[in-house]
Amino acid sequence: MKKIIFLFLFVGLSAMAQVKVGKLPTSLATDANFEVQADNDVQFYISKVTGNVGIGVIEPKTTLDVAGSPATATQADGIMAPRLTRAELIAKTAYGTDQKAALVFVSDLSGTTNAATTNVTAAGYYYFDGTVWVAVGKVSTSTRSFFMPSITIPTNGVAAAQTRDLYADYYAQFNAPAIKSTAAPVSIPLYTASELYYYITYYDTNVFANISINASGVMTYDVIGDATACSFINVVFVPKN
Repeated sequence: MKKIIFLFLFVGLSAMAQVKVGKLPTSLATDANFEVQADNDVQFYISKVTGNVGIGVIEPKTTLDVAGSPATATQADGIMAPRLTRAELIAKTAYGTDQKAALVFVSDLSGTTNAATTNVTAAGYYYFDGTVWVAVGKVSTSTRSFFMPSITIPTNGVAAAQTRDLYADYYAQFNAPAIKSTAAPVSIPLYTASELYYYITYYDTNVFANISINASGVMTYDVIGDATACSFINVVFVPKN
């Protein structure tokens, strides 16, 4: 049976209570308002001076200070955010400006996205920016598009139903750059094909026709004329999250 001990200190007309629950109930940190000590000695602690909360930490240095148990192989360390399916998150109506910075883990892609969950396209952690859910670790809204690297497309004679894997071209160049600066990584960070949207913002209508791009970044097109020095296509990649 767990023991609870209450220590009351009276100074004049003011009173201050300290409470401990669990193991060693008579041993209480002097700075604690409330303390819980488990049988394995991990402690939950609330500072009476700052209100900071510590888990495994006697003197928490921030609002929430959590220490792991790296020496105990049988104990799982970590912090787990609320876990919801996408359908469950879609059904939520409580999020607004007051919930900005809320963090959740989306476990699957059930349900049809609404305005707030339009960016929820893969399982993982998401934070609420006050309007929509944004994947943790993805690019910011200020860098949400980029041009694919330069390539050449043969236009020798009229040809129908030609294909070009634009994602493969992007991957080949970003994965093995021709030159890099001193100490730069060997490759540039890459998106998978399914993490991108593909757009063509301009093409020479005297050279190309019937252009389309599938969800994997493969472009299909007809060549209807010879290219000139001014013939080009602009292809833009947009990360989904």
